Amino acid sequence: MADRRVPLTEAENLVEAFARRLDASHVGGRLGRLVTHIRSLGAKNFSGGKPYEAEEWIYNLEIHFEMMECTQVELRKVTTCLLEGDAQFWWDTIKRVTPPPLLELMQWAEFKEKFLERRLVTGRGITYEEAVDRALTQEEENHKYRAEKEQENSTKGKRSHPAPTHKNAQPWKQQKGRDGNRGATSSANRGKEVAKPPCNEPKKVNNPSARPVQLNAIVLEDVVLEEVASANQGIIESRIHPSSASSWGAPVLFVKKKDGSLRLCIDYRQLNKVTIKNKYPLPRIDDLFDQLRGAQIFSKIDLRSGYHQLLVKEGDIAKTAFNTRYGQYEWLVMSFGLTNALAIFMDLMNRVFSPFLDQFIIVFIDDILIYSKIKEDHEKHLEAALQVLRAHKMYAKFEKCDFWQNQVKFLGHVVSHRGIVMDPAKIESVMEWKAPTSPTEVRSFLSLAGYYIRFIEGFSKIALPMTKLTRKNIKYIWDDNCEQAFQQLKEKLTTAPVLTIPESGVPFVIYSDASYQGLSCVLMQNGKVVAYASRQLKQHEKNYPTHDLELAPVVFALKIWRHHLYG
Repeated sequence: MADRRVPLTEAENLVEAFARRLDASHVGGRLGRLVTHIRSLGAKNFSGGKPYEAEEWIYNLEIHFEMMECTQVELRKVTTCLLEGDAQFWWDTIKRVTPPPLLELMQWAEFKEKFLERRLVTGRGITYEEAVDRALTQEEENHKYRAEKEQENSTKGKRSHPAPTHKNAQPWKQQKGRDGNRGATSSANRGKEVAKPPCNEPKKVNNPSARPVQLNAIVLEDVVLEEVASANQGIIESRIHPSSASSWGAPVLFVKKKDGSLRLCIDYRQLNKVTIKNKYPLPRIDDLFDQLRGAQIFSKIDLRSGYHQLLVKEGDIAKTAFNTRYGQYEWLVMSFGLTNALAIFMDLMNRVFSPFLDQFIIVFIDDILIYSKIKEDHEKHLEAALQVLRAHKMYAKFEKCDFWQNQVKFLGHVVSHRGIVMDPAKIESVMEWKAPTSPTEVRSFLSLAGYYIRFIEGFSKIALPMTKLTRKNIKYIWDDNCEQAFQQLKEKLTTAPVLTIPESGVPFVIYSDASYQGLSCVLMQNGKVVAYASRQLKQHEKNYPTHDLELAPVVFALKIWRHHLYG
């Protein structure tokens, strides 16, 4: 086995030796008796494994701890005596970076948090001989693949080929999971294990017959190499393990955050091109807010590690491989950037919170909003939501959560009992936007401003000069009309009204307008605006006579607001 340990400095050696003496000083006494006792209860050593194996090992230890009388520090020491192999190597690393006094006082809860955050995974190094064997095997497979392709090309058109019979190339209907969702197939053998929450069910990266895509790591500037090294160390110790010469490989990008730090992103565009898209429908944000009628108290929960709560099916782990300057790695959990990650996680959240949806909970991917009419109900609703999260081992970012508020920021909006307004922080980013210099920048601005289309009267008509610049075969010329539209959209965003939340059983009023530049309409209730809507004319609608054109916005309004108007 290749030694993965790096040479230690003299200071690090002293720290490690001191830390080992701290543990060794107790092994022969009370700690030794505790270790012997917990082994007699059936506790086993742990050397690393899959994430759910680490969680199960911790769970079994906690059962044994209930039958032992010892302090939290002693529980931590007993646990570390059961580590071996890669797990022991991880613990040695923790001891090297933790001051001895703090290490001596570390309790079981703190150790458990560090342990589960890292999700220890076996990652054995390989010898030179093994690397050569793998390289030769890979080269032989590549040669065989090229020979098959050449033979296929030479006989193309002479005979028909039968449908693929590979187990991953099944008929379409057979590729659906238990909920009929593509790309979300669960493992068939999970029933033999201890029952796991939905977030621990492996999910497929569904691309049955795609040829592997391998791209080189992107060359980075020296100024970001320190961040890269730090990120690399973090991902190795979390939900990623070294790749075993995967034929797949995506490049890594680093995107700067608002605070100046860098976020690791993986460019999965090539993999996504050959992946069967999951068609699970995402909810419309406008429809979600309609459920808030009468709500007075709000709490918002932002989940931590979103997609990372979904395990990737073992046979698909190799497809998630990505290349860095420090080697190739694979994800054990669903990574951000995979084409089906969004839909699969939304499906999971809907199943987890299905008893409470449309009653007092709104869920959009990893954002959860709990709403109630009175404080007494909100206490019960919040408790129910937190119990569900605990039962499914989902954890929140406390710094991004808000509890017992009269108004909260949710999905780029500020929600209160008075209605819905745009998030001032988002408006500020729009106001600071400089005039676009290319069609791509125009699309980006219209995409951001268009997110708030329901707040802007006649949005499509105002944006028409800018929209024309995004069409094919149109020369990009930023003229006065475009600048006027650009500034007018900014002004509209800063003066947008508060949208009221519609009430059931109360009549609606629609105001509509039509011109040869577009259609627009307003939905109102009790004299207050519920939403604006607009769109540009289609090519055939430009030939409508006047009376037909006046009816077009009415039909348009009935289609988009039929759930309000038809009941």
